[in-house]
Amino acid sequence: MSGDAALGPIRVLDLSSLYAGPYIATLLGDFGADVVKVEHPRGDDARRWGLSKADIPLWWKTISRNKRLISLDLHDEADRAVARRLAVEWADVVIENFRPGRLEKWGLGYADLASENPGLVMVRVTGFGQTGPYRDRPGFGTLAEAFAGFAAITGEPDGPPTLPPFGLADGVAALTGAYATMVALYWRDTNGGRGQMIDLSLYEPLLSILGPQVTEFTQTGVVQQRQGNRSGRTSPRNAYRTGDDRWVALSGGTQQVANRIMAAIGRPELAEDPRFSTAAARRANADELDKIVADWIARTTQADVLAAFEAVEAPIAPVNDAQSLAVDPHVRERGSIVDLPDEDLGTVTTAGLIAKLSATPGRIRHTGRVPVGADTDSVLAELGMGRRPSPLPVPPHPATSSALPRPWDDLVTDTDRQTIQRSAFGRRVGLGSRPALVVIDAQNYMVGPPPGSTHDYPSACPSAAPALPVLRGLLDHARSLGVPVFYTQWTVAPDGGDIGVYGRKRDLLTTQGWALEGSEGARIHDSVAPRPDDIVMVKKKPSGFHGTPLLGLLIDRGIDTVIVTGGATSNCVRATAIDSASYNFRTIVVEDCVFDRIDVSHRIALFDLDRQFADVMLADDVMVALSTAVSGRTA
Repeated sequence: MSGDAALGPIRVLDLSSLYAGPYIATLLGDFGADVVKVEHPRGDDARRWGLSKADIPLWWKTISRNKRLISLDLHDEADRAVARRLAVEWADVVIENFRPGRLEKWGLGYADLASENPGLVMVRVTGFGQTGPYRDRPGFGTLAEAFAGFAAITGEPDGPPTLPPFGLADGVAALTGAYATMVALYWRDTNGGRGQMIDLSLYEPLLSILGPQVTEFTQTGVVQQRQGNRSGRTSPRNAYRTGDDRWVALSGGTQQVANRIMAAIGRPELAEDPRFSTAAARRANADELDKIVADWIARTTQADVLAAFEAVEAPIAPVNDAQSLAVDPHVRERGSIVDLPDEDLGTVTTAGLIAKLSATPGRIRHTGRVPVGADTDSVLAELGMGRRPSPLPVPPHPATSSALPRPWDDLVTDTDRQTIQRSAFGRRVGLGSRPALVVIDAQNYMVGPPPGSTHDYPSACPSAAPALPVLRGLLDHARSLGVPVFYTQWTVAPDGGDIGVYGRKRDLLTTQGWALEGSEGARIHDSVAPRPDDIVMVKKKPSGFHGTPLLGLLIDRGIDTVIVTGGATSNCVRATAIDSASYNFRTIVVEDCVFDRIDVSHRIALFDLDRQFADVMLADDVMVALSTAVSGRTA
């Protein structure tokens, strides 16, 4: 163990994704722990958060620093066996953030692992904890920030509750999780070697740092309200605009500090003013005091404000952004921000270690590595195992010529349909644990007129009629399980605005109002109409991902499987499925819930999709798989 690696003997298996769990592992790795990060073969969702440069995910460079990367699909039995061996033969700590009960279904729960590795510490991160009536609810940091009470007290008094523009709840939970891990390891190593499970919700660490608001309410009935940048506990306290259009922030936390602020703005006599001479008086006259401070700062440059406050030792700080932080001499000298060599970008500038330890300072040994499973060979070699192939082959890029339709009609006979439905050219994709249903172009002009209509829609697909009742059954089943449903459709705006690649069909589809926004033809067919909780989006290209927020919504909800239905199989359905696969979602096309104008095109498209991009399944099989996936996620 090197002198800077206090946690050098500790080995951490990170099974979690996104922010809170992975950041716990990052914090431990910064101080020497050997961290093995397990990713799904499509890559952790954190790779798709934030900005990239030359297809290099920038946040990934920070959140995955000091980690070795291996690729396992825990839905696969053989890969679960590898994860189990790492947990029971190698790890001191396992970090996970699956829904409560999911790991138990896989035989990877704490009791299962601790029976073979009694010294194991398992950190279980969820939105609402492992117990209680909300334990099965999905949870993200945004929900925790609302649920814990943070959003309710943040923002302007006459404005809405305000959420932070970064992962506050995740970050606070990660700091708490790292602390709890060290407590558990200390107890293990000083009390006989027994590990324990850490039940860490996202909302409770945030709730714990929000101050005494619950205590005050239960004792006085007072509910803390939003006050912008002001505080009900002291005054002055605010962010103030300077004369050169910059900002500073200050807080008069004690009477002595408040007196120094009054001296800094050239008004030392205010310290003797009865309105401002005590904490209670300053709170009662906060508007007046705030205005006095704000007026002086508004007439003064930021540099002169900071100098005046420094002269009398009154606390104040500039409101920095990333640009000013990157060059701040104090930040640089302390290593709060550091420049690191990087194999992809040359140099990466990132936040340094969060604490300065005198004997074991820790260090960033390397930035996050980009290739998924980059260290699989070396990690598995430590267990005496060879490399396993990735369970999800990377699909061909949709722009390649291999993705174009081929004249395979004679191959796709009725006799072969079971092959299309139930077999694969290689390993099947299967459903993950968080599926979503996407309905493409189920509008009247595509599926046929609703009952009682006097319109004729030559654009309608004949195969839609038998598909609609099957689709309706699938929709009802998905909704009953809480599976999110998204509709993407194409319509023409009444003002004749941009209609994307459909422009060449404008005259055809608008002359008789077939797809005009608000018309009967543009309306989704009544039999498969969206419900209030469903999301409907308008697209400009065949793929449901183009010109819509679909990708962001799927990522935000943690979706891993996209089930594609609707029309037309050879065009919009096919484009959506290919895009879904290229974004590394597990992709299912429901054969008896998709339709096309030409049967040959329909069958060729299904054959091609099943061959290289997706699983083509029957609705009955999809419904069984949905029930299994969702029950496994929430059991």
